[in-house]
Amino acid sequence: MKRYYKLILLSFLFFVNSNVFSQEDQPKNGKLSEGLQAYKENGKMGFKDANGTVVLKPKFKTNLFSGLPFFKEGLCIYFDNDDSTYGGSSGNFGFINSKFEIVIPAKFPYLGTFCNFFPNYFVNGRAIVSQSTNNSNSYILIDKQGKYIGSPFEYSIGQYSSCLYFPEISEGLIAASNGGGYGFLNPLDGKVFIPFKFSLAGPFSEGLAVVEYNDQYISFIDKSGKNITNKRYYTKKRNSKKWSLYNGMNDEGGGDGHPGKFKDGKVIIRYYDNEGYGKLTFAIIDKKGNVIKKSTYEKYMDDPDFKKNYRFG
Repeated sequence: MKRYYKLILLSFLFFVNSNVFSQEDQPKNGKLSEGLQAYKENGKMGFKDANGTVVLKPKFKTNLFSGLPFFKEGLCIYFDNDDSTYGGSSGNFGFINSKFEIVIPAKFPYLGTFCNFFPNYFVNGRAIVSQSTNNSNSYILIDKQGKYIGSPFEYSIGQYSSCLYFPEISEGLIAASNGGGYGFLNPLDGKVFIPFKFSLAGPFSEGLAVVEYNDQYISFIDKSGKNITNKRYYTKKRNSKKWSLYNGMNDEGGGDGHPGKFKDGKVIIRYYDNEGYGKLTFAIIDKKGNVIKKSTYEKYMDDPDFKKNYRFG
């Protein structure tokens, strides 16, 4: 995981410095939330009210990969690129209130990328932040005063060689790693809720999470940690020592490593059929582990059913 993370980080820095994704490619207006909407002008962020009236002229800096943030539970992320502990390329973030006052100073390094924005909002009075250390995949919970909660944890899942996926508070739990395996934390106190017994784990959605066992196959668990299906979907070919399909690049060049979420009772997974000896298969699976539809690597993105339910497991 560490070696792969370094490869992804180098690619991330390439995109930052190459200006492949300029700020001009980002939306000019953010999502309206809690009566306020962020907007961007000349590289800075201001706010409008629900009627579109400017209530704060552009003041706060924006981040190349962050998009435009929004208010949740009375707070919104802001950036300060002048005091970055992440080499100056991505900037630090903190939080402001609805009066646009700084509540939590910008002291947390922002590690989001253009394909997965860092979960930068509060859920039940808690937010996940990256620590101001050289360990760039170390995270910890904070409360609304910026106080640390629980112990630091690790997380990094890579897509191809350019995207990263970060932990999020989803349905009251956080998929996280202790360095030796994945489990789930309680965001209210930062304590372990489901033991670190999986080789990978995605966020909960619709009461279930997609997890990987023994670097070999994925299945679904409920919030008690119980495996709800006996079916196994192999993430790499049996007896293979190559990358897990669920954890990024595989021997056929596909696989984005994203921990999938259920949508309307279905999730898309990639696996090797015939119990790990067959070809790479893309499938829409229901909550009981039944295959609803299969496709191939070459054809799945042309299939309207896959596009409709697009969110890989």
